[in-house]
Amino acid sequence: MLLHSLSKHFRTERPSIQAEYRGVQSASATTNMPGALNLIFFPFEAASSVGVIRRAHHIRDQETLIDGILRVVSIPFMAGNGIGMSCDFMARIFLIQPAALAVTSLVGSIAGIALCSLEILVEGLSFIQAKLFESQITTPLIHMLQRKQIKTPDQLRSFIRTLHTNLSENKQAHIEIFGKKPYEKFLSELESKINRINRKTDVPAEIKDIETLLIGISLSYIQSKYLQLDPVEQKEVVQEILEKHPEESIDQLSTRIREKKEALLAGRHSLLSRRIGKWLTKELDENMYTTLKKLSTASKEELPKAIEEASSLLKKIHMQVQKKKIVHMVGLLCLGVLIGAVSASTGGASLGLVAGLYVLGFTLALVRYGLYKGWFKSRTWTFELNRVTPTYIRKCFRKKQQPENSIATRRLEPIRQTKIEKKQPTPYLDTYAEWKKLDTRVQAYI
Repeated sequence: MLLHSLSKHFRTERPSIQAEYRGVQSASATTNMPGALNLIFFPFEAASSVGVIRRAHHIRDQETLIDGILRVVSIPFMAGNGIGMSCDFMARIFLIQPAALAVTSLVGSIAGIALCSLEILVEGLSFIQAKLFESQITTPLIHMLQRKQIKTPDQLRSFIRTLHTNLSENKQAHIEIFGKKPYEKFLSELESKINRINRKTDVPAEIKDIETLLIGISLSYIQSKYLQLDPVEQKEVVQEILEKHPEESIDQLSTRIREKKEALLAGRHSLLSRRIGKWLTKELDENMYTTLKKLSTASKEELPKAIEEASSLLKKIHMQVQKKKIVHMVGLLCLGVLIGAVSASTGGASLGLVAGLYVLGFTLALVRYGLYKGWFKSRTWTFELNRVTPTYIRKCFRKKQQPENSIATRRLEPIRQTKIEKKQPTPYLDTYAEWKKLDTRVQAYI
């Protein structure tokens, strides 16, 4: 079987670093829009974006960092649009049209178009990242395999040739996903399969074999790229810390190395979280290693269950990627309508047309917010309305519904008073060995 011949290449090394999952809130969680209220909200947006940049820089999350920078660049346009829209409303309500207000209104409209353009860039980048991620985890290949009605050996031979051509034409991209050795091994195995197919070939078994291998390779790619640090990267971290802090003690160096590794791993968690959400990133971080280990070492009797677990994880990933793409498509549509509304207002269009475009744009913005909060953050395809309501409102509502002297409150009181100790990270067993190899100076401390 292909699975048995290639499973040894799965990147299933247990991570030597067990950092607590810490997702970084993406700057693209909501969409900024033109409006007079921007005059009030732009200071809060500026503070939030600076915080996102600071955290993203610490964990080396380049994608979130770019989002944050684009948001900071948009702050002057956000403020200018708020001022201009306020002046424009005053002129329309009081029927006053002095030259100063006209100029301010024009500047506000231009700032609004610039704001929407930057937001389109943020939404577009996030959409492209989700689309590329989907292609990188070989999901299209698996879907192509599942959609094909393959029942005869001739149909199987034709499909394997198509799959072989697809893999050969996108060599570099698939080498990154599979790894060089498993990629070459996979191609050679496909070629031999084509030659071995005959009338007695068990077509369903061959299809299941290829599908299982693609699923395993997809999960292995996610594990190695987003959920662990390879030994080379860990040694580079040790070398960097030793060079920057040559006079510190072993305890201080150990702390710095641990924090550095945790920050790098948190950055990878954040990149994955941008594509599939925090809840699924945390679930993969907890279960991916064991799932891949089962898939690569399961016996013939245990293999169906291992395949089912791996398929379940990949289906969840595919579900979240589809949700993410739809959320950003709605965001792009919303911003396009709002650009039209601002342009119509500047061009002197009728009040009804301008109002209609603004209402449509703001409605789409609310839909986008609801999809992100209540759908993308849901663990299924269903929309969860309770997630859309802000957290502090839900807490206030629960407090009103539950009296202070109720049985539930009395049961929870001991839990509230219990001090929860923060879980300490697992110590690094390989640190001292690395130090011995990298810096003889440490020998004096050991």
